[in-house]
Amino acid sequence: MVAQGSAAFGLLALLVACVGLYGVLAYAVARRTGEIGIRMALGASRVGVQWMVLRESLLLLMLGSAIGAPAALAATRYTASMLFGLTVADPGRRHHRLVWVIRRFGKPAKWPASFR
Repeated sequence: MVAQGSAAFGLLALLVACVGLYGVLAYAVARRTGEIGIRMALGASRVGVQWMVLRESLLLLMLGSAIGAPAALAATRYTASMLFGLTVADPGRRHHRLVWVIRRFGKPAKWPASFR
């Protein structure tokens, strides 16, 4: 029961993170509307402009993963040292899944902002 509740809150946190990433990217695109219009007027293709926005969001995603993944691993090691019967290898396996989930669900969060 506790595990199901924790999983539900984890999924809720993932949803909030995706919505937050979308909000940041939508704001960045809205702020750069003039620049994007000038680029399009000077001959930039739609795909080129979308790639520009996606490249920025990919940078945010990779930077967040690069900072968050070691911090999460350090936090799990610290937490494992305080819990009885839990080894460090147990949270480590989950750590790789966490990185996969962040990358998997981070990609759809940035697509709508690039098409604005």
